[in-house]
Amino acid sequence: MTRLTIRTFHIFTFIRSSRRDATPYFAFDRDTKASIIANVNTAIAKTDKLFTKTDVDVRVIRWHESAKGVDDLIVQKGAEAFHQAYSKALSLKTWLVRTSVQLTYKANI
Repeated sequence: MTRLTIRTFHIFTFIRSSRRDATPYFAFDRDTKASIIANVNTAIAKTDKLFTKTDVDVRVIRWHESAKGVDDLIVQKGAEAFHQAYSKALSLKTWLVRTSVQLTYKANI
């Protein structure tokens, strides 16, 4: 099995084992390196294609603070900042559209 096949298998296993009323939430790190952003967005688009085949409503947690990851957000700003971001989570489809129209990324020199 290739890595992609194994990852695909794990995603389908997750989908099959989840409760129908459960909503999975993703919280992606806020990377600044263009190549990492491109690779992550490609992986997310592939994941979206797998979830599209199901009725699972996937949500994406975003935050505007400088914290790179959700764990950094909680440490730096507290649980309330996470709860606010969680309550404003976008659907995966909306998140993909917003990131696809983003024209530039912060320079990483």
